[in-house]
Amino acid sequence: MVQTRQLLRHILMNDTAGSTVRSLVGERIYPAEIATVGTPTYPCVNFALAGGSQHPILREIAEPTVRVWAWSLLHYDQAHQIADAVTQAWHAHAYTNSTYDRAVSLRQTGPPDETYDPDADAYGVVSTWAVSVKRL
Repeated sequence: MVQTRQLLRHILMNDTAGSTVRSLVGERIYPAEIATVGTPTYPCVNFALAGGSQHPILREIAEPTVRVWAWSLLHYDQAHQIADAVTQAWHAHAYTNSTYDRAVSLRQTGPPDETYDPDADAYGVVSTWAVSVKRL
């Protein structure tokens, strides 16, 4: 799943729609739980694989779930703007990347939720994504 995390980050960093994410958070797109980042810089996006399954018939297809957090130190509005940019980059798109030897498609599974981290004094928007990953 390392290649999947790298490919998801690559999409947000380099895709045409993903350039909006990059304009909002720079390179602060962390493919890990925010608590494991050390000292994250805000605003940022982090995401983590949250389980999933293997396709029941096509064994070469993995179907992980991904949780995504968009963070701001200013207010929920900025966190929502970042989350909307992630949605624009990922939702209902399919990507193939031979560098990562993967094809991936993503679908947001429901509306995002707001969260607050009192330790960082950060406002967050969290969403859940269904992902299909096929090894090339």
